[in-house]
Amino acid sequence: MNSVEIEQVATQLIQNGNPAEASSLLQAALREAETSDRWNDWAAAETACGRGKTAELGFRRALQMNPSHRQASVNLATLLIASRRHAEAAPILEPHVASLTPEERAMLARLAGASADAGVLSTNSLPPSPSTAPVAAPDKVQPGVCAVPNGETAWQEFFYPKTDGQQRRRIGASFYRGENCNFNPYGKDHMSPAFCRDFILRGHLPESKIISRSTKVTAFGSCFALHISRHLSSLRFDVSRDRAPDIYISSMGEGLVNVHALLQQFTWALEGEQPPENLWHGFDAATFGYDEKVRAATREVFLNTDVFILTLGLSEVWYDEITGGILWRAVPLNLYDPSRHKFRVCSVAETRQVLTRIYDIIRRHVPRAKIVITLSPIALAATFRPESCITANSASKAILKAALDEFLRDVARDSPRRAYYFPAYETVNELFPNRFEEDGRHLHKFIVPAVMKIFEAYYCETDLTPEEAEAALRAARLQSATTPAMVHP
Repeated sequence: MNSVEIEQVATQLIQNGNPAEASSLLQAALREAETSDRWNDWAAAETACGRGKTAELGFRRALQMNPSHRQASVNLATLLIASRRHAEAAPILEPHVASLTPEERAMLARLAGASADAGVLSTNSLPPSPSTAPVAAPDKVQPGVCAVPNGETAWQEFFYPKTDGQQRRRIGASFYRGENCNFNPYGKDHMSPAFCRDFILRGHLPESKIISRSTKVTAFGSCFALHISRHLSSLRFDVSRDRAPDIYISSMGEGLVNVHALLQQFTWALEGEQPPENLWHGFDAATFGYDEKVRAATREVFLNTDVFILTLGLSEVWYDEITGGILWRAVPLNLYDPSRHKFRVCSVAETRQVLTRIYDIIRRHVPRAKIVITLSPIALAATFRPESCITANSASKAILKAALDEFLRDVARDSPRRAYYFPAYETVNELFPNRFEEDGRHLHKFIVPAVMKIFEAYYCETDLTPEEAEAALRAARLQSATTPAMVHP
């Protein structure tokens, strides 16, 4: 079908009550060629399906390709007004007010809470909240100060945050905003050329890039650590997995999924503490012994490391009740002893304590080294708790994130700063509507490269610019929005 036929069929499907089928048809068309009309039509179908978040992305993509697209502007303004985001809708709708049909005027006025017979609908008739007239924005509001021009409606104002890269906010004026006031992004913010820097990475970036091709990097932890190692290796960075492939943090570098497993490698290699027997097992349940040659090689790698990248995976652990030792993973079936092998969930305090101990060991033995910690966005494959895996995974990640947040706030006082966070977890889970393939755990193949480019552009010395990395992330997000959920691409 040509473009006209696709639009006609999609329109007919929506009118016949089949918007999901229309969306699928337009998704296929978009994969062949992007046009502003197709993005608008797909977003209209998504709206009819009740998927407002992805619809908004589609309308904004249409306007990015064609800023004067009338129908996309009206559709997006309608969606925003229906969500009571009037301040965002007004500038989008303003250039097209004169061309609005009576039906569009009535609908928009009704959604905005204005009278349908109020005459000409203009941006001035779109109130920021029900039954409240707009307040003119002052020329300048000092950061952290809430000012209301002319003493008008006390709870409402335009607030110009001191942080750059954000749309101005219409917010309450009753409360002090503090020294730091970083807002959740508005819809329009998502199309900013520096969105990830301003809304995800803010507060976490190093003062200058910390990884160059001469930097010795050691990365291990959960499976997401493997993605980082592979990406840096592809750029010919000096990664321990390439220099010492036979040590455990290389051969099982993505399988050390709990914080105790990470700590054991540091205490074993740097402080000579040998854990109890039968704790270290690989993916096939094979036992990893405490080989002195491996320990010495690991120690050598650690002592020569400039940047450690540690990825946290989960809070659920199996342990030996007799020795107190915690296993890397689950208990091999042929070794399971119900009288001694037990399961538990690590607490926030315990996790924070382990992170602090890892940090202290690194500072003691490798004082020059920096640490980048990430939280894996990959969900549990299964839980051993008597509840659903989805809710157990939510708790597992929340424990790690809370402990990590407390730990990072503690060590932020150190000078010079040694520990940093890369928000892989937030980037994947907050920005991609359809993240996983049908197994619910493996990310779509276009997501990891986009996230790795963000890490490369902001943490590493390469030719990749932040602008290029941000553009790749936006493209991947749009691809995610048009990829059917839980289905292989």
